[in-house]
Amino acid sequence: ICEEMKRSVNSADCSCCSIALITSVRCIPNSEENEEVKDIYIRLINDWATRKASKIHSCVFEDLIKRMPSLASVALITPLSEASQSGHSAFIKCESVRLLASIFHGCSTDETLSDKARSIMKESSSNAAKSLSEALTDPSLQKAKHRDEVLHATKHFVNFAKDQKDGVLTESELSSLRETLSTAGNKCKSKGMKQMCKKVCEVISDDVPRRTDDKAKRSKSAKTPKSTKKRKTKK
Repeated sequence: ICEEMKRSVNSADCSCCSIALITSVRCIPNSEENEEVKDIYIRLINDWATRKASKIHSCVFEDLIKRMPSLASVALITPLSEASQSGHSAFIKCESVRLLASIFHGCSTDETLSDKARSIMKESSSNAAKSLSEALTDPSLQKAKHRDEVLHATKHFVNFAKDQKDGVLTESELSSLRETLSTAGNKCKSKGMKQMCKKVCEVISDDVPRRTDDKAKRSKSAKTPKSTKKRKTKK
């Protein structure tokens, strides 16, 4: 099916192959744990993101996100984060960011999402935040249509982070994202986009829980050292 997909003549043909692939994957027990299944989608993203002559369309990954959100969360987050930085064109980078945000925005609210998928999303949040920050400053994504897509993606990701009670990002990661977002918002000509960026920055400052690093936790839990003052000796 994947080989046929790579020879597809148009998006409709690719979409048919995509549905056939998902139907096949559904027959595999515990597909989230199957490394071969994940490798299939990693290779498809790599082909789509790096080859200008690729016949793969983004519908392949959209279909997986909509139809198998748990597998999508496990298999797509890391390669999409990489594609958002190494994609061969502004379109591919922007699409990667959009798909990444779709996972954090749509899949996170799915009641059927597996515990492993939720765990992977939390663990991948730092890389996702870094990818969004880099996309916001990417010179190739400064056209209004691209920048607005990245800004909306950042908004969805921040809303995901806000809903995580234990915190998925550190103070420094959130500060970096907020500063980058604020700078990008200032470049927007649209008043609506400027206002949206301002509100998202406020959410980052006031509403998103902070994750405490293990190093900081150890520092807080460390015992207070004993006094080193010398005892007075009697004359």
